[in-house]
Amino acid sequence: MPVAIKGEAHDIHVDIRFPQDSLAGVDFGPLRVVDDCVKQMVLKNIAKYEVQFEFAVRSERVKQLLRITPESGAVPPNKEVAISLHWNKDLSLRQEVTLHGNTDILLCLIEPTTDSKEQQVPIKLSACAQFSHYAITPARGLHFGPNTYNTLSKRRCFEVVNLGEFPFNLRVFDMYAKQNAEAAALKALAEEAAAKGAAIAGKTPGQKAVTTAVAVVAAPAAAALPSVAPGTLQLGQFTVDPPEAVVQPGCRQEVSVVFRAEGDCSWSAVAGLDISERNFTDAPEGIPYELGGESCIPGIDASNIGSIFEEHVVLNNLDPFKPINCSFGLRDKVFNFGTVIAQLDANDAAPAPFDGTSAAGSKGDKKPAKAAAKGSARASISGLSSAPGTAGTSASVSLLDELGVVKANLKFINPIKVPCTVNFNIKPRGGSQPGVRFPMEVFPSSIVIPPHEYRHVTLAFCPKAIQQYSATFEASVVGGGADLATAGFVCELRGEGTLPSLSFQVRSTRLQ
Repeated sequence: MPVAIKGEAHDIHVDIRFPQDSLAGVDFGPLRVVDDCVKQMVLKNIAKYEVQFEFAVRSERVKQLLRITPESGAVPPNKEVAISLHWNKDLSLRQEVTLHGNTDILLCLIEPTTDSKEQQVPIKLSACAQFSHYAITPARGLHFGPNTYNTLSKRRCFEVVNLGEFPFNLRVFDMYAKQNAEAAALKALAEEAAAKGAAIAGKTPGQKAVTTAVAVVAAPAAAALPSVAPGTLQLGQFTVDPPEAVVQPGCRQEVSVVFRAEGDCSWSAVAGLDISERNFTDAPEGIPYELGGESCIPGIDASNIGSIFEEHVVLNNLDPFKPINCSFGLRDKVFNFGTVIAQLDANDAAPAPFDGTSAAGSKGDKKPAKAAAKGSARASISGLSSAPGTAGTSASVSLLDELGVVKANLKFINPIKVPCTVNFNIKPRGGSQPGVRFPMEVFPSSIVIPPHEYRHVTLAFCPKAIQQYSATFEASVVGGGADLATAGFVCELRGEGTLPSLSFQVRSTRLQ
């Protein structure tokens, strides 16, 4: 009996359409490590019969990175099925990954009737998952160095550069805000407990007065500083602007910092930098960035008397009977120019007649003779110093240019880390005659001393009369605070105008 046997040979034809038409594979492109991404590929059965498919992942690493939905199924004839490839679906990726043409994913096409894998098509996979990459300059922090107290420093900046392929958010915050708040709360509780204990025990008025005096010396009057601008971050004595920014790829963001110098101490703060999508192991609590500066009160070394009067004689006490010109007495804080020849004007020194007869006369004529001699000496001294008619112009000439002036150089040292401005003044004691120039002056009247350097000033004394002069010399530091050892220097100036005296002796002749 004849048996009819029929059979049909057919081939499996499945058209695979990838997300990119020009690429035979799936390319997720550059991604952030924390991002997920979905791509779709389509399987279209162009054969007569149904075809089954199944995806096989040969690498455990790729299996954790990629979720394929559906992983298996059937494609009816002339139908198509969409396959989703979900990258980092559970957001569990914690490191950078770079795949280029990876073939660990296989698409298996199966004949349903025989359950045999007729074809295995490798799916090329490409992806680049990156963290945010950055550079900070300066890398460790900013230090403003010494600044004059109660002033704002010059603006300094640090840069944050985006070296990656994605924009990131930059945020500056107080690194130890929580710890500082806790410390402040503990300090407030301690002060409250101390106040209660003091109220119970009681305080003596003397103790209160001493405490107030110390507080006044330790805290000099603060100048009014500009208030903090809105939209900035205040970290102790440091103002940060801007505290937040978005930095685009290849761009840089400048963050400016200004230091508010207050008191006489060093200040520091730690700013935290938060850069979004950076490496999870890169300072998880924030990138610490140190800020520092020093507030200094300007001053001079007023206690170093030996240095100030290094060109002169320094004595414990001035001897009134044996005075030394240009000497300083430590006990009374007096600088003595000594006796200086007075530069009298010609109008004030009219010479008296002098002849040998009056000098050699009787005893009753001795006083006129001495007066004549004194007048003659005064005339000669005046003739050396000025000519008639120059008295009215002496005030317009610097005292340093006067004939017979005595000069004393004083040395002032700046031991502080900031420059200081020192103003000098001489105040006559007992007042001065109106319209008469005081014979003591200081040159220059103001100087600026750089840090850890010194400058000289000159005291000039040129008396115009036969008398004693006394004045107060003051060197005051601008903004020098309340410390007497550095805020300024005060001493008394003394000097005497005199004239040289001559004595005449006439040898008596005896008749032989």
